[in-house]
Amino acid sequence: SWPHKPTQAERDDLIKIRGRTEAPWLSIEKAVEAGGMPTPLKAAIARANEEYFGRYSRLRADVLDVMERDQKLDISGPEWLTLSTPALNSLMEVSRSALAAAEARSMENLAQARRDLRAALAQMAICVSLALLTAFLVLWRVIYPLKQITHAITHNEPGDIERVLAISARGDEIGRF
Repeated sequence: SWPHKPTQAERDDLIKIRGRTEAPWLSIEKAVEAGGMPTPLKAAIARANEEYFGRYSRLRADVLDVMERDQKLDISGPEWLTLSTPALNSLMEVSRSALAAAEARSMENLAQARRDLRAALAQMAICVSLALLTAFLVLWRVIYPLKQITHAITHNEPGDIERVLAISARGDEIGRF
């Protein structure tokens, strides 16, 4: 029946539960000490430290101590729920705050990624435009005149010589050619 003096197996289970709770919590506290954590998350962790690892842990230890001595508890089941629920809720608030902080960070990362994408696309457009301009200039200023010269030399048609002479007035390598 409940409440009763805990058996060794029940004590072992309570120790395991405490270890599974406190060990990860130590890493959370170290992360808070390291800094860089959002303020709402720090506040939620502080509340959990006060509620769950402070008030609730003392209450649980007192209740277990009374049960160990096989004495009558001065707290009822509904009272226990009323007193333990805020402590458990404080742990859930840490989870909710961490998820909210992760969401906010992911939105910041998404916004930065979009800015980076726009910058990369603009740079790519500039590079493609310069490549097209270069290709156009090479075609217009070099390839097209060379084709005219080649055509004039190989076909020897009337009017070809005038085009070649017009090219020679350019004053560059193609004109000298």
